[in-house]
Amino acid sequence: MSDVQDWLQSSNFESHPSFKFVDVGDKIRGEIVAPPRIVTTSDLNGGESDKLVVDIKAEADGETYSIWVKKGAMGRAVAQAVNEAGVKQLQEGGVLGLAHTGLGTPSKPGFNPPKLYQASYRAPAAGVNPDDIFGS
Repeated sequence: MSDVQDWLQSSNFESHPSFKFVDVGDKIRGEIVAPPRIVTTSDLNGGESDKLVVDIKAEADGETYSIWVKKGAMGRAVAQAVNEAGVKQLQEGGVLGLAHTGLGTPSKPGFNPPKLYQASYRAPAAGVNPDDIFGS
């Protein structure tokens, strides 16, 4: 698929407010309502980085939010939750929970401490495809 096709395909997703993990204890849990996607963004140094964007309908308020999963502690927490669920990836219909659980040690003096996260994931229930029973 070309870069243009990738861009056009990613443009078909609805826009939702981002869920912000500002304070220790901020958390969200809910059903994934669209296929997770990779988005390339510009960083402060003029480079680019890929982020996993997961749209979920929050159990707490019923609103739909986009979670921008960054590489590092957040990405490791989500990857571990997916692994513990015994699946290979996040899927639409699955339930993702993510919590900002603390602050780590800054990598250099004067740097902000990294945010630490814990995640949980439950894959969607496997259903029976009617085509498997009745044919297409």
